[in-house]
Amino acid sequence: MFDKFKFAEIIKNIKGTYSSQEEFAKKSDIGRTYLSQYMNMKLKEPPKPKILQKLAENSNGITTYNELMNICGYLDDNYFFNLQSLKDTLKENEEFYLNKLVSYSLTNDEKEIYDCIIDIIDVSKFYGLSNNKIDSELNTYFNNTDYISAKSKQKIKERIKLFIECCFTTRKIENSIFELEYEHNYSNNKNYASANNIHKNLYDDKVFNHLENYNKLNDLGKQTADIYVEALTEISKYIE
Repeated sequence: MFDKFKFAEIIKNIKGTYSSQEEFAKKSDIGRTYLSQYMNMKLKEPPKPKILQKLAENSNGITTYNELMNICGYLDDNYFFNLQSLKDTLKENEEFYLNKLVSYSLTNDEKEIYDCIIDIIDVSKFYGLSNNKIDSELNTYFNNTDYISAKSKQKIKERIKLFIECCFTTRKIENSIFELEYEHNYSNNKNYASANNIHKNLYDDKVFNHLENYNKLNDLGKQTADIYVEALTEISKYIE
């Protein structure tokens, strides 16, 4: 449901960050009269998602696109709460495993073997296996590694098992997010379908920005970033 009272309050707060309503209207590319009608709660229907996007981008930190979408009734409260909870869980999961992976100190020889195995390993084949069967399967990757000790092999295997565990827990949470978004997108109204396209555009912009930042890193920075990405995804499965 459209909360016109809260929406009016947010619009007024955004206006307060500008020297005048004319400046606010010009900056956001939205008609001054149109904004005034919402501030005075004279309109019963919420603005279209593309208008909300403009408001969020020019709110000077007052609000976000998702908050406006929620206030205007485009997002179900339970859906929004559950989605954010899953994203928070995903972030906590990533931080947990990243810290554990970094804590595994490997020698140069151990790291070289670990990297080689990670490059060729099919993580999906380990799904549902017991710890003993995982150990048995991993042993097949240690052919021609007699030059390292049994202790080193065990260290490498423990880190690989942690990597596999990270992949599965991350995939499980990401699948839950996908299922929640899929169910919501196909059960909601046409207004949300329009909004979903804007979400995609915003996501594409974020991806582009991340790639731009990645390209600015030096070689050492890129290597470090690649290690973190490799530890949190199964990207190698999708590279042809």
